[in-house]
Amino acid sequence: MSQVHTITLLNQKLSLRSEHKEEHVQAISSFVNQKIQEVMDKLHNVSSLNAALMACLNMADELFQQKEVDAQMREKVSKIIEKIEHHLTNE
Repeated sequence: MSQVHTITLLNQKLSLRSEHKEEHVQAISSFVNQKIQEVMDKLHNVSSLNAALMACLNMADELFQQKEVDAQMREKVSKIIEKIEHHLTNE
């Protein structure tokens, strides 16, 4: 069952509905704020909107990189499973 959560991003309170627990929603909010702050620390005169957009792009890049790593690991695991199955069937 979804519930309403209140988070703060860029000093703005937002209400959102989520199936997740409060701790999870707050952890995500904290993570996003941290990513925005990292951009603002590097680019001192950036607007909050541009910092938020750049943080989104950075997070999307991290996600895409992790998906590629995950796909590579799945491929390696599949090959190992195939080798194991081959050895088991040939004994």
